[in-house]
Amino acid sequence: MKKVKKINKPLIVALCILLAACGLFVISEVTAVRIDDVENYEDIFENVEKLQFYRGDDNFFTTIAPAKKLRSLKAVKISSEPVSEERADVSDSAYKFTVNEKYAVYINEDFSELRINDMTDESKQPSYSYGVKTPGIFRKLFVDTKKYYE
Repeated sequence: MKKVKKINKPLIVALCILLAACGLFVISEVTAVRIDDVENYEDIFENVEKLQFYRGDDNFFTTIAPAKKLRSLKAVKISSEPVSEERADVSDSAYKFTVNEKYAVYINEDFSELRINDMTDESKQPSYSYGVKTPGIFRKLFVDTKKYYE
């Protein structure tokens, strides 16, 4: 009986470690957003000094004091899985904003999808297309601008 207890203890410890490692892997995979080609995309909103907002090609607003707009942008929720894994042209995007002139976020006409592009590397294509769960935030920033910026 003592032999069985000695064998079971290392086996139980090894099993616990294995289960913990598997759990961490599953949690990290579930919470990861797959914007695949913008290195450290979650950091694009760190140390923001300049935001520029566009309707088509028209730059209608630029700020070098972006705190209020940044809070709004950080509140936007996107789906964790891409809507499309095709690398479509972003020139058909109705809206966009740039962050420190390094990253561009392209948004479709009804604010339901977005793509991110790393403007520091022209060889990179825009990210996959992701669904926007909170399109009202973009609508406020781009359409209801008269009320929003007053």
